[in-house]
Amino acid sequence: MTFRQFAYRNIIRNKRTYSAFLLSCAFSVFVFFVYAVFVFHPSIDAGLITDVAVIGMTVSLYVIFGFSFLFVLYSMGTFLTSRKQEFGILVLHGLTKKKLRQLLFFESCLIGFGAILIGVCVGLAFEKLFLMAISNVILLDHMPFYMPWKALGLTVGVFILLFASISYFTSFIVRTTKVRELLLGKEKPESFPIASPIFSVLALVLIGGGYLLALTAENDQVVVRFFPVTLMVVVGTYFFFTQLSVFVVRRLQQNPRKHWKSYKLISRSNLIYRLKDHSRVFFLVSIISTIAICATGTIATFGTTMDREFEQPLAMTYLSLDREDAIQVGQQLSEELTESQIEYQETMLTLKETTGSIQSSEWEEDYTYDYTLVSLTEFNQLAKQLNLPQLNLTDQQVKPLANYDREWENEREEETLTFKGQAPLVVEDMYPYQVFSTSYFISVNPVVVSDSMYEEVQNVNEQFLVGYKIRDWERTELIGRDLYEKEVQLERAYIQDRNNPIPTFSFYSSGLNYIQASSLFQTTLLIGSIIGIVFFIATGSFLYYRLYTYLPRDAERFIILRKLGFTFKQINRVVTTEMSLLFFIPFALSLIHSSVAFVSLQSMYAQRVNISHSVLLVIAGFAAAQIVYFLLMRKQYIQNLRHLIEKA
Repeated sequence: MTFRQFAYRNIIRNKRTYSAFLLSCAFSVFVFFVYAVFVFHPSIDAGLITDVAVIGMTVSLYVIFGFSFLFVLYSMGTFLTSRKQEFGILVLHGLTKKKLRQLLFFESCLIGFGAILIGVCVGLAFEKLFLMAISNVILLDHMPFYMPWKALGLTVGVFILLFASISYFTSFIVRTTKVRELLLGKEKPESFPIASPIFSVLALVLIGGGYLLALTAENDQVVVRFFPVTLMVVVGTYFFFTQLSVFVVRRLQQNPRKHWKSYKLISRSNLIYRLKDHSRVFFLVSIISTIAICATGTIATFGTTMDREFEQPLAMTYLSLDREDAIQVGQQLSEELTESQIEYQETMLTLKETTGSIQSSEWEEDYTYDYTLVSLTEFNQLAKQLNLPQLNLTDQQVKPLANYDREWENEREEETLTFKGQAPLVVEDMYPYQVFSTSYFISVNPVVVSDSMYEEVQNVNEQFLVGYKIRDWERTELIGRDLYEKEVQLERAYIQDRNNPIPTFSFYSSGLNYIQASSLFQTTLLIGSIIGIVFFIATGSFLYYRLYTYLPRDAERFIILRKLGFTFKQINRVVTTEMSLLFFIPFALSLIHSSVAFVSLQSMYAQRVNISHSVLLVIAGFAAAQIVYFLLMRKQYIQNLRHLIEKA
């Protein structure tokens, strides 16, 4: 038997433990590969939606690769630590440090090669399905199947580098200087866990303080308090598992009336050692699960607010510096709306852009700004069409218009506004209803003035606005798309070279902007969900590896209990109790962390929108996945445990 054959057989003998590790790594390779397939697809062209999607997918590649590196490094270290006895026997029979490191290197490389092979093959099998799904998400008509040589080369090269480097590093994890410690391995007696009351109380103080800061934050305070709250909760979570959990279980043990009965004696006696051994793993699982749930939930809430953000009084507008151009484009848009059988009401306004000086009793000096003037008659016609209150102004009054939706506080000092060559005008309170969008040129301080004042103001730039009130504005995503693309091209050309002409028109469509944002949201949700799944599988794998590290020891414990009269039904009950605590304590804490974070996020939206529905769906999804994962792991663990017991 050659040395490489010996390494291969070592993996086969530990296939029960290595299988989950292999599949988890293969899943990371699969996700990386399908993302790369999209990034290098030949049909990807320049455009707003596509650029954002490609950037998102590219960032995801780096995130998955970085997390895969840490995940594989930790998992490999756990496996090697659990095999100390085996290494001790090999060293005792003359295996040198160099040969032991070669053995570990070969084993790691074989696992890595298998993960790459499985991940790439599964990725190729599902490539067509993935491209169909992603093309629907980002609104591309068709993304045909192709042989992704670049994606294949990048995936294989990156993960060969990852597994080779980890294989080299892990060969130094197991120290061979003290054979006795290797031979003892897991048989080395454990000291009884000790917890500090001070650090236990500190865990409650830090987590409770973080929750208090998060729950009492309002609006912009959420962003300001984010980092201190995160630091407090992370540190508090660490002390929760390393100190408080052990302290609580020890206190339970000190109550003989409740502790010394039925299965509690066995479960709690073993649990206190598991809490000590798994404390850092529980900490990682809790934090990573919180990140996955919060990231997915936060992205899911974006879709809840989109309807409100893009619903405007005038769902479609075309603003031009040329009157004839505005009339011609207006006719084109009207024809497209009619052909699409979309009901609409058309309006046309003539606007004036000029400068004005504003004075206030609170200020020491005057300030000059650009203003967009709307005549009182045309504004009232528009307000009537939009079912908004009409205005009644004198020649000495000016009414500012809100260009975005919010609750205005109109308690302010007296102000006056003076246009060049005109008498000062008294600035009235802000018109409390949104009329124009910030996407228009007229978002530059729109104001309403009397008809006579509108005629008197000279030396202005005239703008011609064609607007449409559309009830079913969500159906207008294809109307005027050529105007939008033309405007984007002219803006890009002007930014690249100032000698190119600046666009002389502006087109806005609520339906088009909504579908673009919806596409971006769906792409982001897809990316976030897949990364969340990667994180979730990794957290479950951490617990899985730790459980199988203790499988031989558990088998020895239950073999003794079988001799004392325990049935397999009773053993199953003890194992289920222990596993449920190990699986659900860190997950339950992560759910509490996430719930507090979502309550804080809700305060940013105030009463504008309720995100509870999206949040509950995300939490329910992760909870269901955790339960399914637990049931599968429990079934497999009990089967393997029973096999070892019967074999003895």
